[in-house]
Amino acid sequence: MGLDLTKAPALDPAPEDGANVEFVVPDEPLLKDGVARIKMRVHERGVGETLSCGTGVAAAALAFRHWGGEGMPNHWRVDVPGGRLAVRMFPTEEGEHVSLSGPAELVYSGTIEI
Repeated sequence: MGLDLTKAPALDPAPEDGANVEFVVPDEPLLKDGVARIKMRVHERGVGETLSCGTGVAAAALAFRHWGGEGMPNHWRVDVPGGRLAVRMFPTEEGEHVSLSGPAELVYSGTIEI
């Protein structure tokens, strides 16, 4: 995605507390081996572009499945700058649940003296 996220995306109307904004595109092909595949980048309010966003990844997969209509799978692969994540939707007694899986990597470590 040729997208400049060095500045916050303009939102109109602008939410009072800001907003995280996800940019999502389908992979080609969207469906492969029963798994739907999308790519995402995110600008997080107050921070800028981040390598990933778990809630954004899950929301993006759910939204794409909804917009895709009948026949969309419950298994999704989401590529973000920080790596590849998997989202799975499944029914439970309480309603539909969503699981997120993928690698976790430490990308920063620091010390603060007070």
